[in-house]
Amino acid sequence: MGRQLVGVNVLALGLAMLASLATAAERQTLEWQDLPRSFAIVRPDNGGKPQDLVVVLHGAGGNGEAALTRQGWAELAPIAGFIAVAPDALPPDIARPPGFRDNPRYWNDGGERTSPAKAWVDDVGFLDRLIAAIKAQSPVDRVFMTGFSSGAAMTIRFAAARPGLLTAVAAIAGHPSPLPALPDRLPSLLYATGTRDPLNPIAGGEVRIAVWSARFTKVAPITVPEGWARALACAGSTDTRPGEDLRLIAWQDCRGGAQVRYYELVGLGHHWPGAGAELPESMAGPVVPAIDGLELVWSFFNAR
Repeated sequence: MGRQLVGVNVLALGLAMLASLATAAERQTLEWQDLPRSFAIVRPDNGGKPQDLVVVLHGAGGNGEAALTRQGWAELAPIAGFIAVAPDALPPDIARPPGFRDNPRYWNDGGERTSPAKAWVDDVGFLDRLIAAIKAQSPVDRVFMTGFSSGAAMTIRFAAARPGLLTAVAAIAGHPSPLPALPDRLPSLLYATGTRDPLNPIAGGEVRIAVWSARFTKVAPITVPEGWARALACAGSTDTRPGEDLRLIAWQDCRGGAQVRYYELVGLGHHWPGAGAELPESMAGPVVPAIDGLELVWSFFNAR
């Protein structure tokens, strides 16, 4: 049963008024594969009542705390009353400090771009353990997961591996390549991507990231929701333009009442929608006025 949506204007007003009062993210660790794995968590006081949990996965070269702040989850969590947790991926060389250029954190999404040096990292197991640890500390209702870029790819992989744990997922500008096998029971999916994203090309193809000497091939983003819809035996789809610079394909009558949504943001490069440029446009493509990614994702989650 869906809950009342947080409207765009109400959400924006709440964030503007309460930003200074937002619950600070705490830095914590847990042991996994004999290593301390770090995460940032915002856990509003809810008087012991069950809360939703939103797991936020950062992109390559980033970290969890920055994703919570930049995407707006740290401010929204105390307003909407959910727990937000953002774990850190490991860099290829765990003996050295992570760095954007020479030792970037990124997720082992099981795809071909994962470095052999990281093949041993069990990020599915880590996220499974993290969710279980939070549930052991606080009563949790629904569990959601969202990610950007490498975090989006990891979100897709985790949902395919642990579909029963999640109510819905949102992948922004990323997916594993090749895609994982999809079971016939999956959480609801929102996938959004820019049409001028050189790191997640709208038609698929080769991707080159010079700063990391990386080169790999990706399938077209629309392949992800199409595969999701097939796995869920959805009955059909509609293709609409809810905004001048926005395309939405929505699938209907999916197994278990799941929803599948695919958004194309016209003209946008490899950026979280509405948050400006975290990466230079020479690397990630253009920044254009876009819908608010936080509002888009949370409204989708909160309607489930």
